[in-house]
Amino acid sequence: EAAQRRWANLAETDDGRKIAAVGADIARYGTDETITMTIAPNGVVRVASVRQGQDLMATAGSLVQYKGAKIGIDDAGLGGGVTDRLRELGIPAEPVLAGAGAREDSKFVNRRAEMYWALREALKAGELALPEDRKLAADLTNQKFSYDSRGRIRLESKDDIKKRLGRSPDRADALAIANWVRIFRGQFEQGTFYR
Repeated sequence: EAAQRRWANLAETDDGRKIAAVGADIARYGTDETITMTIAPNGVVRVASVRQGQDLMATAGSLVQYKGAKIGIDDAGLGGGVTDRLRELGIPAEPVLAGAGAREDSKFVNRRAEMYWALREALKAGELALPEDRKLAADLTNQKFSYDSRGRIRLESKDDIKKRLGRSPDRADALAIANWVRIFRGQFEQGTFYR
């Protein structure tokens, strides 16, 4: 709610043209949606596009407009084709793999838990301002954390979240990706992120 109040105040001064980071959760066909979320330099978050049944080349084409921003793509499965096409067009797109190992593997089970924790911290710190979007709010408030036997933070399975929501948390996934590339922008550019 606090992040939504910040959005109401900040969105008045933000015309949506300056984009610092973009996150895309890729679906293609079926019931899941292809979602593009943007974050402005002042932290204003926007649901930039929602598509269902869009082919990968059309999705890549829709992301070309964000050429100057840091773009993160859910690279597992279908997203790899979008990442490859953007790179072929000379647009630096960062592949984000939620199932990859965490950067801080002593604290997080995997990258997905680490990304969502980073999103949680950015929201708590007031770095992001969220739009009043019912699905995004539901996606974010239905993420449950627990700990594994080593004391590392684990996010519940996506299948469990889908059962509770009745759909995939696509908007939250896209926002987590956008926030991730926003935070680690310089490290992606310097080639040190995956070391």
